[in-house]
Amino acid sequence: MKKQEYTASELRICIDDIKEREIQGRIYGIAVEKEMFFSCSSELLVMIDRLLDGIGKPQSSRKTRSFRDSAEETAHSYCVFPRSYHSSEEIREKHGKIMTRDVFFLSRLRSSWQGVMKDDQGKLLGQFDSELEFIDLLYDCGVTGGNYTTLGSVHHRKDE
Repeated sequence: MKKQEYTASELRICIDDIKEREIQGRIYGIAVEKEMFFSCSSELLVMIDRLLDGIGKPQSSRKTRSFRDSAEETAHSYCVFPRSYHSSEEIREKHGKIMTRDVFFLSRLRSSWQGVMKDDQGKLLGQFDSELEFIDLLYDCGVTGGNYTTLGSVHHRKDE
């Protein structure tokens, strides 16, 4: 099987825990300097949006208004060749304790995201045209459905 080469606009989302139907985990990418931790789905959404703004690819079709301090990092303009901090091999080695998803962001039209989601084996799970569809796909293909079951507060793959 051909090994996947990551692009700057592709992120690996590693889900490590689920508490009260909220996901917790980490985000990696070749253009993401440091591992990023999130503790709920809303934090994941904000974090991804800020990461994509910082990477500059795909560029948002609208300028985001912000209430952040001017000293905080703001959106960059489109960047043809974003800086790479990691190799594809380094990203492939990262896995969540519960599940791992690779998300390729194709565009950011109408202040929303468009892209595709795959599992860590490269199997296409679906495409999304908004953040809501992204979250639905993430939850339906692993967090609350798919190959996972919930036993108390412990989550197991059905094939284990």
